Amino acid sequence: MIKPGVRHICRIATTIPIGLLLCASRLSLAQATQAQSDPVPQLLADLKDSKPEVRIHAAEKLRDLKDPAAVDSLIAALKDSESRVQSDAEQGLANIGAPAVESLATLLLGDDQRTRHAAAESLASIGTPEAVQTLIKTAQNSEGFQRQDVMSVLTEVSDPGTIPVLIAALKDSNEGTRRGASFALRNMGAPAAAALLAALRDPDDLIRIGAAHALQGSSDPNAVEPLIALLNDPNPEVRASTAYALMSATDPRALEPLLAALKDSDAHVRRNAAGALNVTNDPRVIESLIATLKDPAPDVRQRAAYSLGQIKDPQAVQPLIDALKDSNDQVRQSAVSALGEINDPRAVGPLLDMLEHDQADQTQPAMAYALNNVATALNKIKDPASVDRLLALLKSSDAGVRRYAAFAMAGINDPRVMDALIVSLKKEDAGFRQSVVSALGTNKDPRAVDVLIAALQDPDSSVQWSAIRSLGDSKDPRAIEPLLALIKRNGPSVPNSVFSALDAIKDPRVVEPLIAFLKDSSPVFRSLAARELSSMDDPRASSALLAALQDRNSAAIAGAFVFFIQRGQPGSEDAMIDALNQFGDWQMASAFRHCGNAKLEEAANAWRPSRNSHLPPRMGLQAKTVELQWGHPT
Repeated sequence: MIKPGVRHICRIATTIPIGLLLCASRLSLAQATQAQSDPVPQLLADLKDSKPEVRIHAAEKLRDLKDPAAVDSLIAALKDSESRVQSDAEQGLANIGAPAVESLATLLLGDDQRTRHAAAESLASIGTPEAVQTLIKTAQNSEGFQRQDVMSVLTEVSDPGTIPVLIAALKDSNEGTRRGASFALRNMGAPAAAALLAALRDPDDLIRIGAAHALQGSSDPNAVEPLIALLNDPNPEVRASTAYALMSATDPRALEPLLAALKDSDAHVRRNAAGALNVTNDPRVIESLIATLKDPAPDVRQRAAYSLGQIKDPQAVQPLIDALKDSNDQVRQSAVSALGEINDPRAVGPLLDMLEHDQADQTQPAMAYALNNVATALNKIKDPASVDRLLALLKSSDAGVRRYAAFAMAGINDPRVMDALIVSLKKEDAGFRQSVVSALGTNKDPRAVDVLIAALQDPDSSVQWSAIRSLGDSKDPRAIEPLLALIKRNGPSVPNSVFSALDAIKDPRVVEPLIAFLKDSSPVFRSLAARELSSMDDPRASSALLAALQDRNSAAIAGAFVFFIQRGQPGSEDAMIDALNQFGDWQMASAFRHCGNAKLEEAANAWRPSRNSHLPPRMGLQAKTVELQWGHPT
């Protein structure tokens, strides 16, 4: 039986021409299709939802759509209570680009610090001339916190148009702004050279100081003479900054002026001059630095000892031994380190005396640091004649002395050392066991590897980490299976160094397990595995990395960015840029910026660190990244 209401509807339907019904049907279908193909209106509504998870989802989607219609809503979302919404809104505005510039500009002078900084970051990421000029004008016409926020971002923008405002910022009232401007001008390189040389002649002391700091390490030969001239500046801070700028200078024109600066009336100038003279073994330098070990200012003596250690001339050994009795802790510590660098057996006896007789105060941080330096120096010298005394210290009642004695034994290949270290692993003190495990890593005795494998089960995590590093140092294939078992047992909490240890072993058997990690659910594991595979000369590793590129495995691509730059595969840029934006760091961005690929360079200039990236840092790559060239293996 049909209900009355339904019968009424049916009667109405029978009176409507079929064409109109079809037209209405098509209209409804078109509206539904349009809603499906244009999700922006619904996402904008969701961005105002009371539920955090709905707003987070909406912000994430709007971030990638790059729709100008979302500008106002994303601007409002910068004040959202959820940090993920704020972060995606900031990135979303940067992705929209030019259409967002005008709205972002209005936020730069607002009262809310979080919003001001986010707007500045978005404008810097957009990086168009209009966006950069907006930042520059705001920096020039604002003051206080507004100016500081904009300047903190401007110092990260590699645009020559920022040079005048950065030069002016060298005399800013805020020290952080001055430092940031100086650092940015240094990183700018050649485009900033002329402005910096002119700034060295500026009547304002702060600008001369900042310009000198920015020229530190400059390879521009035109900078040497103007800097030398400033060593005679009436302001001692300018002279000190200039001596700092000439730090590690190899230009022979700087030698005599720096030697003269060792006798400056100001201690800061003398200190920086002593530090600047650490790259030449000219007899005049060594003689002057040895004399400077008796300077009345402790900072100057400390820097002279450090430089003598860098030069490594044997003439300095006895003066540095004498400096072990200096009244200042920092001077003594630098003397210890310098003797370790010079690596002369004459230092062993005095260093062991220091280790043995200063034990009563080793609980004090400064003394503990000094004793660690002593152990490091003894470890570098590796004098077999010290074994008897070190074995005796290994039985000391003082836990700190035992620990440093164990560390000092590293690399001394004497059977007595190995026997003593194995016995010592049964001690209760975790710090002591860690030192023993570190020492075993450089011991050539074949028994060491089995002992280190057992140490992977130590209840103390620091001992486990030392065992991992030592197994990598041993390069023994017996460590492969235990290290892989450790990853499976500990999962994401496993130390990142496990992957580095597997790579260090350089055994073909580690390739397949590392390839398997490219598909792990953890982006950290994917990145670390890719990083290690990228350094392996194995066709299986290369094939797996190329497959990761094809799959747009961003964490793996970020981990192996050096491999992909050197390969220079046409069409791979988009996947690499996605990896930079999701998991990139400053090293990856620097490599993109300097590799010779215009598309990657543009992406690097617009890049800002993702708040969602938690990949470990790539240590030791800083110098290599600027040398990478697109499509040129090194």
